[in-house]
Amino acid sequence: MLLDVGLDESFLYRYPHQLSGGQLQRVCIARALVAKPAFVVLDEVMNRLDVQTKVILLDLLNELRHSHQLTYLFVTHDVTSAKYTCDTIYKLENGTIQLQ
Repeated sequence: MLLDVGLDESFLYRYPHQLSGGQLQRVCIARALVAKPAFVVLDEVMNRLDVQTKVILLDLLNELRHSHQLTYLFVTHDVTSAKYTCDTIYKLENGTIQLQ
């Protein structure tokens, strides 16, 4: 599963403080995918990442969505990232859900 997210086996022996933000996100994604889910909740997965790392992770998530036949619930304040990743976007505003 590590190879699916672009990491090699050496990451099995690293501690969280030894990883970058993007590497940590990849490890978390790999851990989630080990259970072979059909549905994955991504809650602020792009939070605190630089723009270049966001683009790399968004591309990875799109690739994984197709290769593993996943459905995502993408919870974010970053509308640009949501538009890049999601087919359908709902916006929660003042307690009501609106189709974007």
